[in-house]
Formats: sequence, C-alpha cells, structure tokens
Amino acid sequence: MSDLDNIIDFSEHEDELIEEMASNRELTGIKLPWGKTHSIVRLREGEYSVLCGQSGSFKSTLSCMIVLFAMRETKCGICSMEMRRGDVQKILTQQAAGTLDPPEEYRRRLLQWERGRLLFFDHYGMISAKRIIMVIRYMLSEGCKLVVVDSLMLCGVTDDLDQEKEFVAYLAKISEEFSAHIMVLHHTRKLSEQRGGDLGTPSRSDIRGSGAITDLASSIFITVSDKKKADLKRKKFEYDLELTPDEEQYLTRPCQRFIVCKQRHSQFEGSISLYKHPSRQFLGENRKEAIPFEF
Repeated sequence: MSDLDNIIDFSEHEDELIEEMASNRELTGIKLPWGKTHSIVRLREGEYSVLCGQSGSFKSTLSCMIVLFAMRETKCGICSMEMRRGDVQKILTQQAAGTLDPPEEYRRRLLQWERGRLLFFDHYGMISAKRIIMVIRYMLSEGCKLVVVDSLMLCGVTDDLDQEKEFVAYLAKISEEFSAHIMVLHHTRKLSEQRGGDLGTPSRSDIRGSGAITDLASSIFITVSDKKKADLKRKKFEYDLELTPDEEQYLTRPCQRFIVCKQRHSQFEGSISLYKHPSRQFLGENRKEAIPFEF
C-alpha cells in the first residue's frame, strides 16, 4: 500500500466519519488510579506520553501505581532500567497491599495474579536505542496496551538531539501501529534559585532534550513533590519538634502534584492534587486509608 492510497475524499467515508465524530475519545483509554481523574485524563491507545519531573520527584513510584491499577484493565509492560526487578515488585506489592510489609502469602498471591498481566524487561542500566525498541515492540506484540519506559536518559539517545528525535518519533509511530499507550519517564532541568530550586515547579519548557519529546507526545505530565511538606513532616513526626501554626497549616497541603501540561484529545490541563500514603500509594484525597486494591 502506497501513500497515494491514503489520499481520500471525505464524502466517500460519510458513515465512518459520522461515527468517529460521535464517539467521545476524551473518555477512552486506561484510567489512572484516582477516581477524580477518570472524566478528565486518560492514557489513550495509539498515543505516547511523557511523565517528567526533577530527580527525587517519585516518577518511578508513581508510574508503578499507574501500572498496578492498569493491570486490572489490560496487560502492561515495564522497561525499568533505573530500578532492579525486586525493587519494582516490592513497590507494586506494597501499593497493592496498602502497607509496607505485607505477608509472604500476599506477595506470592500477587505474583501469581500478575501472570499474563505484566511483562518486565529485566535489565539494569544503560541500553542502546535499537535494543530497547526491540523490547518495546515485543511487549506490544504480546498484547501489552500500556508500556512504561523508565527512563529516556538510559535509552542511549539523550547525547544526540537528532537520535532523540528519531527515537520518540518511532515510539509515537509504534503506539499507533499497535493501538497501545507508551509512557516514557524523563527528567526536567534543575531550576534556578530564582524559580525556587528544588522547591520550584518545572514547566513544559524545562523538560530536557529535543523539542520533539514534547511536540510528538500526545500527553505531557509533570509530577512535583512538595519537599517543604516532607521536611515539616520529618520535623514533627521523626524529630518530635513543635511546628508553628503556619507550619501546621502547611501540612494540610497536597504532598504531590500531577500536572497535565498537554492532552491532545481532552480539554483538561491543570494540576491534580495527590497525597502520599505510608504504603507508597498516592491518594486522591487526604485520608488515612489506602485505596483498596482487589484482585
């Protein structure tokens, strides 16, 4: 089939186009773990997205929770070159159990439940773009509808902007080819002191590398951890120090923000407040109980 075969007259596809226009693509795709997001943001098939943040912003932990809850809907793949397999499974287990130390029986039961629902690329450290593309294609061919790549920095392309552009363009292409979603984790630049440094909020323009990373992505997410709140919690609960009234008030703020900077097939762009749970879950509301995970 040549490119000329793809040149169409809209009027000859009237019924199909009427049906396509009537469908609400905004509400299609994999749901995130938080109910309050289901009507405003999805991980849609045929799209590639970028989840960005500064170092230490819990990108990997957040992506684990997204995969965990997505496994209830579809088969998923994780290419985690930043974390070893035992560390990834430990996070998944803690998040599923809602506790840091689930019993061995629970750990085994979750592993058995994951059979046929999760593929993991067991490789730690740098890898060539050719090899990781082969791995992603294999996962997609095996039916994975969500593949997380952690992270772009370890895919052997970030030292060459042209190679980086080709790489993300290929991810966009194969996500469409397999009607799946590929989420790539990536880093933002360190912010200047004038913009808050480690306490500041990165923007789309702070994402490292080629502009193609953001231009070709259907969705861009930036996650920001409130390090000031984390410091105050340590001050109060670990060191048993008294906080000022203003500091106590600050503790009611969200621990994490999941910022939607771009979403091609939805009107929503904005910040979603999340709260850290001791189990390493992120909650949509400020409460003590973890999100129940039944399987």
